[in-house]
Amino acid sequence: MKVLKNILLIIGAIIVIGAGVMCFLNWQDIRTIFAMATQNQSQASQRNPNLRVLLTAGIAVVGGIVVGVGIAFPRQRHFKQKQVDRIVADQVQAHDVKEQAAQQGGLIPPADLSLS
Repeated sequence: MKVLKNILLIIGAIIVIGAGVMCFLNWQDIRTIFAMATQNQSQASQRNPNLRVLLTAGIAVVGGIVVGVGIAFPRQRHFKQKQVDRIVADQVQAHDVKEQAAQQGGLIPPADLSLS
C-alpha cells in the first residue's frame, strides 16, 4: 500500500501542477482578450478560452481527488511479520494443547475452547 500511496501522491501532484500551468495560460488568454476588447479590436485568430477554463477546472479537481486519496491511504495494510509470527505461534500452541488433551483422554480446558 505504501508504494500505491506514493504513486498516487506523485501522479496527483503532477496533475495539480499541470492544472496550475493551464490556469496561467488561461490567464494570459483572458488578459489578451480583455486588452483587445478595451481597444475595440477584433481578431479572428483569437479563440474562446471557456473550454480551456473548464478543462483546467476539471483537471484540478481530478488532481485534488488523486492527491487526497494518496494522502488518505494507510501506510501499511497488513500485519507486521512479528505480529503474524506471534498469532501463528499462539494458534499452534492452542492446537498442541487440544491434541495432548485428546490423546490423554482428558477434557479440553475451557479457556482453549474459544480458540477453535
